[in-house]
Amino acid sequence: MSNTVLDKNSEIFQNVLDKEIFFIVGVPKSGTTWLQRLLDAHPKITCKGEAHFTDIFYFHLSKALDAYNKDVETQGGALAHLKKYGGHVDTLCYDMIDSYYLLALAMGLMFKKWIGTKNIQIIGDKTPDNIRSMTLLSTIFPSSRFIHVIRDGRDCTVSGWFFQISGIDKNKRVTQTFEQYARTFAKIWQTQVNQGRTAGSMLGDRYTEIRYENLVEDPQSGTRRLLQFLGADSSGRLVTDCVSSAEFQLLSNGRRPGDEDTKSFFRKGVVGDWSNHFSRSLTTEFNQIAGETLKRLGYC
Repeated sequence: MSNTVLDKNSEIFQNVLDKEIFFIVGVPKSGTTWLQRLLDAHPKITCKGEAHFTDIFYFHLSKALDAYNKDVETQGGALAHLKKYGGHVDTLCYDMIDSYYLLALAMGLMFKKWIGTKNIQIIGDKTPDNIRSMTLLSTIFPSSRFIHVIRDGRDCTVSGWFFQISGIDKNKRVTQTFEQYARTFAKIWQTQVNQGRTAGSMLGDRYTEIRYENLVEDPQSGTRRLLQFLGADSSGRLVTDCVSSAEFQLLSNGRRPGDEDTKSFFRKGVVGDWSNHFSRSLTTEFNQIAGETLKRLGYC
């Protein structure tokens, strides 16, 4: 009798492998959500988030497999029993390759839900934290592509701070001053930006970067370039539709860029707002921590 569950999973996994897969990564508050909305508007692309495949799902999967490996050897004296009677104790465990396969299958199941009944050719996940797991993801999906969104770390800091104090995330309590938050964020920004670029350098033409500032200045050109990078149709009308679907005024319920709502996820939508919030001394401190990376990227 055919095992319908395995058959279904096999079909789903193969269906996913037939698609182009990409990941949007970046430091939090770099503009990854905006880019997700831009690309998800393309009729042949589905781009959702945030699935947290590596930092949450794989973390718990690995713990579960480790626990199984330990428990199965001792459950009811199984280890002694199997050794005595020539059992297969050495194969009663899952290794790292097995965990990769299970992660890939789980991602395939999720991607299938994102595709639905649409004629999708390209599947994307937007989880900023994947910037720390690009090597793992590229191992699981060897032809996958990565888009690294980079934004001035000082603007990321301001955006992140207002998100913290907005109350949008009910699970986060503000226990720091803005200055304390900025010092911590400077370290995170520098570490993760460099981590992403280092991993990207090993991926060749499967990796590209997009500056938030350039996308704000010319969303048409930036969107067209990224669609071409993904192998999607980048004709003028499609690019225009993608850009229109993710305009700040639409995402912010009618506000124009620069009109601030500190309680909104899409707070202000401008470049360089950090200068309105950083004191001279805080600017100096931030530069002492992350100035080398800011300079390398042309931000100062």
